[in-house]
Amino acid sequence: ERVGLLPQSFRPPERLTPRELVGYYAGLYEDARDAADLLEEVGVDPDLDTWYADLSGGEQRRVCVAAALANDPEVLFVDEPTTGVDPAGRRALWDLFESLPDAGTAVFLTTHDMAEATRLADRVGLLSDGKLVAEGTPASLVADHGGESALTVETDAGTGAFADSEFAPVTGEDGLVFEGVAPEEIASIVAAFEERGIEFAALSWSEPDLEDAYLSLTGRAIERGGEAREREVAQ
Repeated sequence: ERVGLLPQSFRPPERLTPRELVGYYAGLYEDARDAADLLEEVGVDPDLDTWYADLSGGEQRRVCVAAALANDPEVLFVDEPTTGVDPAGRRALWDLFESLPDAGTAVFLTTHDMAEATRLADRVGLLSDGKLVAEGTPASLVADHGGESALTVETDAGTGAFADSEFAPVTGEDGLVFEGVAPEEIASIVAAFEERGIEFAALSWSEPDLEDAYLSLTGRAIERGGEAREREVAQ
């Protein structure tokens, strides 16, 4: 009565409409929520007269989320809840999951989507090969393990061009990489290029995120420019 569950692989009765299906699961509980209200919350028309089997993959997943909430659980376990859901539907589900704690529901979420974990989770546990490698808030994990911000400049110049400057770039796959650069420092680096008469095609600034923290902790390969590059795990 107090627990809701949405597994990654879930095969509900297929020859029911969304409203009939959610109503079926609601009927398993003495005090259940209204099926139409649940469907509206996940972005599915409660009057949709289509069998579950004929819905798109994203629509099916949203109906399954509604079914998992039928008993208004105090604790909800969801495994990859937005797999196959289109961007608009994913954002609708994110809004729903964000609202659940305020309504008294604790949510345990399993996901491979680091953006999803960053947005939804108060605390994150990072798993590798079935083992917990780190745990904390998304911000603390990024700060401790994500590395530094970086400015990448696409250019044919080498690091020697800046030997006499305050900057110490390293060679990257697309040119020169200036690590630990704050946004307000970008103009100074551009000026240094101009002073030396060095041409560049483009520049991009990035800051670390939860994916960077995970890769740093696990040493997994990451795709960059079509080639796999292995990150070293800090010892």
